[in-house]
Amino acid sequence: MMTKTIIYISVLLMTILILSSVAFAAESSDSGKSTAEGKNVIAARVNGKDISLNSVEALADRIFRQRVRGHGDPQIDPSRIRKEAIDRLIFEELALQAAKHEGMKVDPADLEKRIADLISSSGGDDAFQKTLRERKLTEGEVRNDLSRSILLQNIFKKEIIDKTPPISDAEIEKAYEQQKDQFIVAEKIIVTDTVLFLSREDSGSADKAERVRMKILSDKDHDPMNLVPDGTFIVRELEVKKDKQPEIYAAAAGLKIGELSSVFATSDSMHIIKIREHIPEKRFTLSQMKGYLESTLTAAARKKRMHEWEADLRNNAKIEITDAGR
Repeated sequence: MMTKTIIYISVLLMTILILSSVAFAAESSDSGKSTAEGKNVIAARVNGKDISLNSVEALADRIFRQRVRGHGDPQIDPSRIRKEAIDRLIFEELALQAAKHEGMKVDPADLEKRIADLISSSGGDDAFQKTLRERKLTEGEVRNDLSRSILLQNIFKKEIIDKTPPISDAEIEKAYEQQKDQFIVAEKIIVTDTVLFLSREDSGSADKAERVRMKILSDKDHDPMNLVPDGTFIVRELEVKKDKQPEIYAAAAGLKIGELSSVFATSDSMHIIKIREHIPEKRFTLSQMKGYLESTLTAAARKKRMHEWEADLRNNAKIEITDAGR
């Protein structure tokens, strides 16, 4: 059964890749802890362009925080997070160099709009300046980071989004056939179950059980919950599962909403049930799942294109990782 639906948006890959792009938008005030020493320590070089140890540690910290928030598990290998941060920064630097090689430039109007949006979201210019001071950043550094973000978005769009072929109807239909058993909402049956503490071997049990049923029917709402307990039964609300309560499920399957069953026996007790809710099993159709499937297939195709492009960039690049970056 499909228990959750994850909708992929068109900027998924860009969001993944430019997580490190805007220092001002770091997720914690701890981002202000970068040091001059860290800025001067080199973790890697990409075609002669330095990547600082500070930037690696800041991104690794943000990745770690996201993983803990997303999975609730702080037991994450720091060395793997660090490697992921270095690899991501190397890819970003290669992408930036590719953008500059192709002559891409930042539209000044776009940059000013983003600065204005950032100031507004910070609570105004005074709050913005205060945050800059707290995080030991200059406005120039923020502008550089935003310019970097814009260039990355533009080159990712050109090289990944624009170069990923659209998903065909045939691909969507094939994916639906492969996954259709996941696109099912399970049947749901909720009953009020009167469980009778009567021995099945006692010849008088059937009559006693029927008298309880008649009491239910004499109630104006035919509601077992209105029975006065006398120690011979309990009344409970039960969600019936076919695999867990097959005998009760079989009795419930033929009843309508609000209908009271006859007395019936299971392997260990006797019951009278009333149907409260019955939602039949439902399988989502191809047309209903088309948007979801197209989104997930598109995301997968873009991810594949991203890895292909990254491999091409790395093949033609000189990449050095220093001792500090290992």
